[in-house]
Amino acid sequence: MVENRTPERRTRDNEVIQHLRRRGPSTSNDLPRTPDTGERRYVGNLNVTRSNTGSGKSRGKTKAVYYLYGDERRAVRTYIEENTEFVRSCMQDNANPINMSLEDYWWRMFCEEWTWGGYEETVETSNATA
Repeated sequence: MVENRTPERRTRDNEVIQHLRRRGPSTSNDLPRTPDTGERRYVGNLNVTRSNTGSGKSRGKTKAVYYLYGDERRAVRTYIEENTEFVRSCMQDNANPINMSLEDYWWRMFCEEWTWGGYEETVETSNATA
């Protein structure tokens, strides 16, 4: 018996999955609706919720980013774009909610995207003027 490797029609025609496939990682505000449990096997959710982890600073709320598995780097980039001030406050501390609550794999991507995206220079400039 040959295993069918193509997704079922209801998955292929799914509005959330198609949105993420065409437009890339998105916040819940940008999605047609919140992913349901059937879609979760294809969709990841990047959200750093432990705002009191690390140095104990209150860093405020963040916007979660949904993405299709395999699109993790763009999810990190979108998360930084949507939550720049939160990420900036984390990058200034050695112990912070991002590196304390996510696996090293994710933390490395955050550091790379922060640097490659030019945000790191913004932190150094704002610290120099303070």
